[in-house]
Amino acid sequence: MDAHSEWTDADELQRAVWEFVRSGDRRIRLQHDREKIAGEWVEVMTWPYEVQVPMLKSIGSDTASITTFPANTVFLGVKWNSWAWELVKDGKIRGYSIGGKAERLYVDLEEER
Repeated sequence: MDAHSEWTDADELQRAVWEFVRSGDRRIRLQHDREKIAGEWVEVMTWPYEVQVPMLKSIGSDTASITTFPANTVFLGVKWNSWAWELVKDGKIRGYSIGGKAERLYVDLEEER
């Protein structure tokens, strides 16, 4: 599930990650601005198990709380340009939008009784 409540299954996500890597384009753009290069991705992996890690939840916080990532979460390591790293540290960049194409499918499901 992403920030827009959209989701895909693990197999489709893995295929998308492989295509992303095969594209050869390692540039990270500032959200959907194709002109503004904010950094370069240097590693990518799909972790096959649920994992719990301590993470800072807000800017200025020095207390970590445990965050649970579900199995098959994709992690991306980025080497940010210096100006973009400042935005990350200021909490103005808080995630990635790797883009992609999809077809929305609406299905009527009967309620379980």
